Amino acid sequence: MLPFLAPELRLNITRFVDRPTLPALCLASLDWLSPAQAKLFQDLYVHLHDRSAQDAIHFLESHSHLRISVTHLYIFGDPWSTYSRLDKENLFVLLGLLPVICNVTLDRVQIARSPSIIGDPVPQGAHLKLVLSRSLMDKTMLDILLTRLRVTELHLPSLRLEASDGPLLPLFRPEMFKSIRRLNIGRVNTYLAPRTEWRTSDILAVCSDVLKSLGVGYDLYEYVYGEVLYRFLQEKGRHIESLTIDYGSSTKIDYETRILPLLFDEDGGGMPPEWPDIILSSCCPSLTHITLVLSVVNGSSDYMKNHAAVFLWQYAMRLLATAPKTLRSIILLLYMDGYFSPQDRVGNTIVRVDWKNWDEMLKGFDMLEGLTFVAVKDETFGEEYFEMYQKQSEVSSEWLQLASEFVFEKLPSLYGRDVLRFM
Repeated sequence: MLPFLAPELRLNITRFVDRPTLPALCLASLDWLSPAQAKLFQDLYVHLHDRSAQDAIHFLESHSHLRISVTHLYIFGDPWSTYSRLDKENLFVLLGLLPVICNVTLDRVQIARSPSIIGDPVPQGAHLKLVLSRSLMDKTMLDILLTRLRVTELHLPSLRLEASDGPLLPLFRPEMFKSIRRLNIGRVNTYLAPRTEWRTSDILAVCSDVLKSLGVGYDLYEYVYGEVLYRFLQEKGRHIESLTIDYGSSTKIDYETRILPLLFDEDGGGMPPEWPDIILSSCCPSLTHITLVLSVVNGSSDYMKNHAAVFLWQYAMRLLATAPKTLRSIILLLYMDGYFSPQDRVGNTIVRVDWKNWDEMLKGFDMLEGLTFVAVKDETFGEEYFEMYQKQSEVSSEWLQLASEFVFEKLPSLYGRDVLRFM
């Protein structure tokens, strides 16, 4: 006779069962059917090149007992074409069938132009995360999505917008971002614009001061963008607990004559006067977690001397030095430029970083629980990973081991604290 297990315990056990095994577990016994199905249908995938949104609607309507299990909805367009069309009415019907939905991801999807009528909010839980990657829609449709779904967490890895109401009208309304508490802005631009337009400033301009998490990326040499971020943090950053800034994949320093001496200023470590002098402890007093994207490149010693990557590490150090002393987590995403083999050892950028000053800066964070280095590659989107970056698979474990040993030796203030990690 099999021992009795409470339903809650069986449900917890299914968390450790891989997806291919779950169908077999459904057939094991009636006791396991419900918890295995709940885990199996927790994530619902709709591939528009295989089946339509209507097919998914019919499936859920005919299997109503599964609807309460779905917490994550992923809708993928055709991987071999630019976008797959998704009817907005079908999307909202689909979401209306999922009472506990908390995460919606749209990838390679085009939502057609829609009337400006917003309609009633779609019923859902208290928190909803929306991810829009490699998708296309007009600004009216984005307005409808954010307001009808009452999104609380918004990730925009890659989004193209059509300015359907004309170029003179604003793209965004404050009401669109009223409920959002966590915001991650990647590449958002206007569709078919004569040049790629950075829309982060337009988004930040209408956001309120209630954000708890913010992620942005920009080229430091585009001074106006730095000023936009600086003003936002000054005026609306007091509640931000987690901040992510991507300098590494975007910044390409223009080596003008006036810039070069700053790169060689070993003592003062000067920087262009146009770069914002952000004091995080003043702008973001609630900050406990910060993530910075920095560059790591290989090259000769002479090449590295004039490379922007080292300069970005220096700027990052100065920024971190201004953070509140209650900071608990620092994550450095290492944007790896090119292939890194074990023979590259730790890469010239890491060798040339001023670790002595880094060590001195880190001493001030007594509450620090983790300093994490993660090798990443450029934007990669897939069914299971929809962040702006993912782990760099081309960096060998041996390289990471050598790099971690090198950095650990350079940061004696962290000895015995068990906070340094390389991934």
